[in-house]
Amino acid sequence: GGYRIDLTGVDVGPEGAVRLADAVRGKRVRLATLTLSNTRLGDVGIQHLAQALAQARSITELDLSWNQVTASGAEKLSTCLRSAKGCQLAELNLDCNDLR
Repeated sequence: GGYRIDLTGVDVGPEGAVRLADAVRGKRVRLATLTLSNTRLGDVGIQHLAQALAQARSITELDLSWNQVTASGAEKLSTCLRSAKGCQLAELNLDCNDLR
């Protein structure tokens, strides 16, 4: 178990991703589900979040759908998550991004 954060439709953008990454990186909250669908993160926002997500071992579900992420951003995310020790991510949603 853990907390769920759903920011669907909130205009987080790349700048907000920096602050969100700092919050996710914090050890005080055990976060299980993070929903960031349609938050305009783009590749830059994903890059900010990727390293923090690799440190947030409690996250089991991550929704990054509808965020204008390209294959480059997805690759950076993948690299960080694969290198994360103890990563428990079981579900990753990258639907409706430009991953071609």
